[in-house]
Amino acid sequence: MELTGQMVLNPMKTGFNSPETLDEPVVESAIDNEIYNRRKAFESTFDNLFHTDKEESQVQKARAILGDSVANVPDEELLVYLTEFQYLLDEWLDIYEKQLFNGKTLQQLEREG
Repeated sequence: MELTGQMVLNPMKTGFNSPETLDEPVVESAIDNEIYNRRKAFESTFDNLFHTDKEESQVQKARAILGDSVANVPDEELLVYLTEFQYLLDEWLDIYEKQLFNGKTLQQLEREG
């Protein structure tokens, strides 16, 4: 997610012309989301470097589900595919939640609530 130099205000709170819209910039939420996403990507990369039992079971589960289609794919490569796919799913879910909940994810709503 790229952020421009513009600050995006939260019109959902009370409206564009209200002074309360200046209280909660959406940019902070976007930055929090970006930090969370980057942390997840970092953890994934770190886990790739230091292979753990959890990852072993992920690879085993993927092999059981995908069967012969990944028979010739090395474990390390399959783990990279799984990590990339999980990242895409998380991003798509965030986009969908933001469409449903006025620009916020469920995690953001939970923090507020």
